[in-house]
Amino acid sequence: MNSEKSAYPSTESVILGLRRGLFRSWREQMSAMGCTQSDIDALLKASRQLHLAEGKTFCGEVDFPGIILIEDGIIAREHVLSDGRAGISYVMMSGNLILAEKAKNFGTSLMHSRCLTPVTVRLLPYELSGPLMAKNLRISHFVYAHANFLAVRIEEAAMLRQLLPKKDFVYLAVLLINDAWTKRGNGAIPFSDDTWCRIVCSTRQYFNGAIRPLVKAGILEKGYRSLKVLDEQRLREMMSCDYFSHYRMRHSTVELEHR
Repeated sequence: MNSEKSAYPSTESVILGLRRGLFRSWREQMSAMGCTQSDIDALLKASRQLHLAEGKTFCGEVDFPGIILIEDGIIAREHVLSDGRAGISYVMMSGNLILAEKAKNFGTSLMHSRCLTPVTVRLLPYELSGPLMAKNLRISHFVYAHANFLAVRIEEAAMLRQLLPKKDFVYLAVLLINDAWTKRGNGAIPFSDDTWCRIVCSTRQYFNGAIRPLVKAGILEKGYRSLKVLDEQRLREMMSCDYFSHYRMRHSTVELEHR
């Protein structure tokens, strides 16, 4: 048992690797977690590729019951706020994994996913993922590490909405999404104002008012359905608290390593 454990990196180190954006694809993640090419081939054989249009919404339990591996594009996990508006609890990009959300909660549909760009995914149906994970502990470890990572990030986002001043939360959201987006070799973030408003749970008037001075100062560049960070350091300095530096320190101090 001990020898088998040593073949895997710890869940904590994998999550830190995911936080730091060390992987652009789920294949890279599986390799880093000790999976072999035959493991990857087994997952490919059991899954199928899907192309989803921008704006497509789906509830995993109903539409895609299984595990979704994002190969390209951006998917948002949306939920219904207490005032009836749609809010985004998490933004997922290439390399992220989605476990099908529940369709109903106390009789009301509260959560679904939305494609913010054209998206390519691989769907591993639950009827195939169960036996595959039961036979292959490396694949099981890969899935559960990702599920843990996603749960932590959603919890953090909810906490930050409560703790940070509203304007700081806007700046932090732009910083973190820009960090994840540019690490994948991309430029401007292709989000509309409505998408940003759902992410930061604000009105369009408030969001535009918060970023307008940054655009004038040359920190951000705003286009049609796009936002580009031109000066990340100055954007950090615009925050009234030092949370971003603590966030980066907390999530980048430990290298991905096998234990």
